Amino acid sequence: MVQGQLPKIARTGAYLLILWLGYLVAGRLLAVYNVPPVLWLGTFLATLHLAWAGTGAIAVGMVWVLVLIWIAALGYAMPVHIQSLDGRPWAISIFLLWARGIILVLMLAFAHRFLEPWNLRRTDTFWLLVGLVWSALGLGGLIYH
Repeated sequence: MVQGQLPKIARTGAYLLILWLGYLVAGRLLAVYNVPPVLWLGTFLATLHLAWAGTGAIAVGMVWVLVLIWIAALGYAMPVHIQSLDGRPWAISIFLLWARGIILVLMLAFAHRFLEPWNLRRTDTFWLLVGLVWSALGLGGLIYH
């Protein structure tokens, strides 16, 4: 093994593992909130675009996170769902979901730059990221059910 290769492998592995775990939790949260299939599809399409365009798709990814959070806020703003809850924990949980979504969008968008030292073709990087993210989202959804 070439000198200095091991730290590069460790950094890449750690980054991809954290990305995978983040999307695993995201898949579980989508299942916990029982989102309809159209929102799952939108999430898959947003991650597909992020995996291909990288940082050029950050705006699209952030808008999609806002759409998901907006729908979650509308769904739980009904008095039936929050009768026994104080509004603060609910608002904090919505904020934390938003923050987690933004972090995942940024991590996926910057994964391209992080993988550049490996000299992968753009299509190889794309399929690596799509496989990583979609497997995590799918497994996260399955874990809940």
